[in-house]
Amino acid sequence: RLILALQGRVRCTPAGARAEAEVYLHPALGAGYAWFFPKGETANVGVGADRSAGAARLRSLLAAFHRWLADRGLVRGELGDPTGGLIPAGGLVQPLGGGRRLLVGDAAGLAHPVTGAGITGAVTSGFLAGEAAAEFRRRGEAALARYGAELERLYGPHLARAARRLVERDVLLREGCRPFADVVRRTWVGFRQFWEEGDEGCLERVETAGTAAAL
Repeated sequence: RLILALQGRVRCTPAGARAEAEVYLHPALGAGYAWFFPKGETANVGVGADRSAGAARLRSLLAAFHRWLADRGLVRGELGDPTGGLIPAGGLVQPLGGGRRLLVGDAAGLAHPVTGAGITGAVTSGFLAGEAAAEFRRRGEAALARYGAELERLYGPHLARAARRLVERDVLLREGCRPFADVVRRTWVGFRQFWEEGDEGCLERVETAGTAAAL
């Protein structure tokens, strides 16, 4: 599963320069979100959504979000040409190592399915891959298997939960069986409900939807 993201840079107003980083969730973005990350005189402004939305739709949403931030008095001027790409959102890829190959970073599926964050996972996996490659020269393919096991221990359960929550948000929004605010609390990593076990309501459709998406 892939999320399409676009981000541009824009000048901040004095109020925007003093503001905190913010994320925004909206039904129009589905399982994605929009962000405002001030960095002094400028800010990164972006949106992400399932790639099925398409680049043209995402550009339109980014433009609307930029106008909304300007109306709030946080940014001014034109949004710079956006850059972006696809972010893997399905959790860890298997196998992570074998033969003469190791997967690291986004290639290993280490980007967080809900937030898209991937720098920490890329740095950690790169370090571990370097160690495994050095050990491979001494001890053979067993070192590569240990690399995969260590990444699974560090990231596997958390990324699997996040990937499931991403599918849940899609299903819940499509079925309309919960208010949007409840869906956000259930499926956004910053809320307690994200970490709770147990499904309710129309969540029995999640497994079927997840299997169909994988196929």
